[in-house]
Amino acid sequence: MNMLKQHKYLLTTKRFKLREWKRQDASFLFALNSDPEVMKYVVQEPFMSVEDAGEFAEKYDHYQTYGFGRWLVELHDGTPVGWCGVKWHEDDGFLDLGYRFAKVYWGQGFATECAAACCVWTFENTDYNTITGRAMPDNIASWKVFEKLGFTFDKMAECDAHPAKYYTLDRQNYNKSFLEDFYI
Repeated sequence: MNMLKQHKYLLTTKRFKLREWKRQDASFLFALNSDPEVMKYVVQEPFMSVEDAGEFAEKYDHYQTYGFGRWLVELHDGTPVGWCGVKWHEDDGFLDLGYRFAKVYWGQGFATECAAACCVWTFENTDYNTITGRAMPDNIASWKVFEKLGFTFDKMAECDAHPAKYYTLDRQNYNKSFLEDFYI
């Protein structure tokens, strides 16, 4: 039985529910981006306040503009643990898979499970043919997630003025059954 379900861009896996960000997520998003360990390989600046995080979540228009985006990841009991999803980079012309989880949840396969579900959702619900994943060279955990999911190393290139490893997963090489094994 396929556990990937869509309800207004909501995904459900065996452990998680993914949904659009809301202003009410501000405290969690602020805390997530305030952890130096979580932000170690992230170029983005942390939010200056809970209010800033709330405004960001409220103004995030990727859902309306593209029909997808970064989704808040919750345990089935509603506890937020991170975010995961795809984002279209208009200026660079590519679809980027990204994720960020609270440190207490690292090493439990959360990123792999959610990223696999997001890849399946993307190929099953959009016309995009390639998903890109990027990670700084020292961020071994992230590029191992990409490799585990069948992404192939594409190139070393800059990402926000920092060196990054770029990985890609193409629709023609994507194996839905293989990816579903990570979250069913």
